[in-house]
Amino acid sequence: MANATRKPAKKTAVKKKPAAKKKPAARKKPIAPTLSYNVQRLLALMPHARAGDAHAIIGIDSKLDLREALANPPTWKAGSYEKLLALYLASDAFGHDLDGVIYDFAEHTYFRYDDEGYALAQLNCDLGSIHASETFGVFDEDRAVAYFQTTLGDDSPYPEGAREELAKAIAAAPRTVPKLAAL
Repeated sequence: MANATRKPAKKTAVKKKPAAKKKPAARKKPIAPTLSYNVQRLLALMPHARAGDAHAIIGIDSKLDLREALANPPTWKAGSYEKLLALYLASDAFGHDLDGVIYDFAEHTYFRYDDEGYALAQLNCDLGSIHASETFGVFDEDRAVAYFQTTLGDDSPYPEGAREELAKAIAAAPRTVPKLAAL
């Protein structure tokens, strides 16, 4: 038998269909700020924030001394960030003196590993966004500006992310916010 030689098969080109162009989706409503918190949980805590009831915000018995109860802070879990936001709102928007409670509640839980300040920057962005909206009844452009200014500075760990959050807060604001826009 002779060695058979095969002719190579002809290569036929397969025509690719051109990719269909996607139309950009129409923007129906403003982009909401990126939320790192649950709006419904925070709304549920707002009456307690208005009243300055840190016991109810944190979820501990009102008969207990807060400082003693928070000597060993509760485990950080779902809903804890909203509690922290509510404590800050009770303090800054409603004038209740809760600085020591905020420290005791979050210093050894939420801020425990925040050596670079990323968690604090996120907290300030969220508080700025909350004050730039009317969702929680605490619209205050000056406070929003103050919170965002702390995250946009040169010493902030992530000013680019803060600038993105600021743009989203401005886009979602219920009215013109010229002071925020000027940042």
